Amino acid sequence: MKTIYMILKKGKLFVVFFSFITILNLQGQTIKRINQFYYSVQKADSLYKSKNYIAAADINISEYYWLKSIGQLEKTNEFFSVPYDALCNLSLGNKNDSAFKLLKELIQYDNFPYMSSLLTDNDLNDLRKDKKWKEIYGSQIENIINTQNQKINKQLIGKLDSIREKDQKPRFQYMDTIKKYGVKSIQANFLGKQILKQDSLNLIALLSLIDSNGWPSKVEVGEKGEQTIFLVIQHAPLDVQEKYLPIMEKAAFNGDIKKSQLAYLQDRVLWRKRSLQLYGSQIKIDEHGKALYPFPMEDPLNVNLRRFSVGLFSMEEYMSKNGGEWDAKNYIKILPELIDNLKRK
Repeated sequence: MKTIYMILKKGKLFVVFFSFITILNLQGQTIKRINQFYYSVQKADSLYKSKNYIAAADINISEYYWLKSIGQLEKTNEFFSVPYDALCNLSLGNKNDSAFKLLKELIQYDNFPYMSSLLTDNDLNDLRKDKKWKEIYGSQIENIINTQNQKINKQLIGKLDSIREKDQKPRFQYMDTIKKYGVKSIQANFLGKQILKQDSLNLIALLSLIDSNGWPSKVEVGEKGEQTIFLVIQHAPLDVQEKYLPIMEKAAFNGDIKKSQLAYLQDRVLWRKRSLQLYGSQIKIDEHGKALYPFPMEDPLNVNLRRFSVGLFSMEEYMSKNGGEWDAKNYIKILPELIDNLKRK
């Protein structure tokens, strides 16, 4: 908390104030309880994979009611994955009555992000065959989706989808290439240059859309469209990122982009300005694309508190998904050297 206030006071980043307020709202939630939440979610996922659905659902539901009790679902809709997973586990475990009770709660949230998935997810097949679904919930969910679809800008979504494909496709190719040939290979170097060129073209296209239409709301372009805007700005030059950071802060406050996306951009700007990041999202990778360590960050022991405040899952899970490991105490030992290296760049 203290280090975040110091960054704000020094004026390095106006957007840090947003994170400061968010973390203040978590007063009373200990890092121990938040780490317990992260552990429980991973345990439930393991139980789901081993087809122990009821045990997984019990854990998910317990953590869902904790999230609900502290008002976290209204702040960060990323954690709706927890009750949604509970719903899937209840369906797979043939506990339809409990599943419908939970479903009734979830569809009341304006920011519930899995409305369309309710109609297509294979884990919910048995639930959709139940007469309660046919008589009550199926038509209710379809009406909600139809209402949402009436507000979207299909033309704008189409343009953003095109930009998104041009942003993401070469990056997937690049990651496959460095895993096969290494980050210093001729093939990776060629693709890297192509990505930079495409990023410039994507930025021109995006800014043209924003200049013509203003900053679109999530109602207009959906979550996928907002993510596209974030990705292009995340891959833009530093001056563009700094220009749009306050705008994205406002968009996050209004619920038009995820707070986790704002956190990624915030970290990116801090790192590029040779300052300490807050959420550990910017990581050093080895020659084959595996995570080695996060670039220097503030207060590593409490990074999961900050990540939780913006809807990011734990540092342990983040590093694991990128092929690495996270040990805060070991990281603290190498942090002075990492800071020295950052300042010398």
